[in-house]
Amino acid sequence: MKSSPLPSNLPELTALRFFAAALVMAYHYALVWSPSALDATGLLGKGSLGVDFFFVLSGFILTHVYLAAREAGQFRYGDFLWARLARIYPLHFVTTLIAVVILSIGYKIGALADDPVYLDFVVKTLAMVHAWGTVDHFGLNAPSWSISAEWAAYLAFPAFLAVTLAFRNRPIVFVALSFALLAGADLFARATLGKGVTELSFDFGVLRIAPEFLLGCALYLLAQRLTMPAAMAGLATVGAIVTTIILMHVRAPDLAIVAAMAALILFAAVRARSAAAPRALAHPALVYLGEISYAIYLTHRLVEYALVTVVGPLTGFAPSGVTAMLLSAVISIAAAAALHHALERPVRSWMRALPPSRWLLRAAPAARD
Repeated sequence: MKSSPLPSNLPELTALRFFAAALVMAYHYALVWSPSALDATGLLGKGSLGVDFFFVLSGFILTHVYLAAREAGQFRYGDFLWARLARIYPLHFVTTLIAVVILSIGYKIGALADDPVYLDFVVKTLAMVHAWGTVDHFGLNAPSWSISAEWAAYLAFPAFLAVTLAFRNRPIVFVALSFALLAGADLFARATLGKGVTELSFDFGVLRIAPEFLLGCALYLLAQRLTMPAAMAGLATVGAIVTTIILMHVRAPDLAIVAAMAALILFAAVRARSAAAPRALAHPALVYLGEISYAIYLTHRLVEYALVTVVGPLTGFAPSGVTAMLLSAVISIAAAAALHHALERPVRSWMRALPPSRWLLRAAPAARD
């Protein structure tokens, strides 16, 4: 297969981030306000697999952004980690503190029987090690365990790049081996932890992200080599979407659903090469929602916490069922948009303008020569 570079901007993949975040949000809201809905369709019951979509996509996108620099010997590990911190940490830090405030109020007014806020857990959460087997429950802002898992993958990114380069001429083999590693991790998790790899979170979520991130790296190599007419790529993308929905609805094995999600990422990326035909997933509204998806992901449970542990007990306002789910989703999206524009984007831009390499050059000007 001949290499064919992907465009630098992949708006379809950005848009798909929103749908992954929406799946996770709907799953969590159904758990609290409409448990019967979880039994009605796997689209809700399997919604937590939106996290696995993020993990695979993360490997794909970061390989897309950094592989060429690594090949050219221009990859700077310190700058990479700083850029990733700029992307994830400001919002993680603020939403963790918001969770501390909400849960503390809930405990003070008697809505929570036990105080969930204590120093050890706050420190581990802010240090982003709470998916490394260091804690024994979710605590604070529960979805943030995946940020800890992502951070572990970022720390190991040079190793992921090295493996990717080793397989750059054998992308199909790389994809197959990556998925085999995922299946092996699933067997290992079931044998040692008593649950499948896609069920891991605070309890060694790092084991969950490792093979999925690597699968994303492999998919990038395959996307570089895979060429097909725009119409065919579009049909393949639609087919992957439909397949994913059906597999989720019928509660197929998690790894089968992850495979369908991986195919969706692959075909959507290949489809992005051509701008000749209509690209529904690249609609500006969907792309914008994808851009604020990280904020949606980190705020949606805070909205739930606030309604259940503070607003309800203090005011008696206690929505339930679909009403509560929709109200919470609207509030979460609005809050996410506000945080994205007021905090996430400006702080990220400010931090990225000051990479470690610039600090080193300022400290030692002679290093320029």
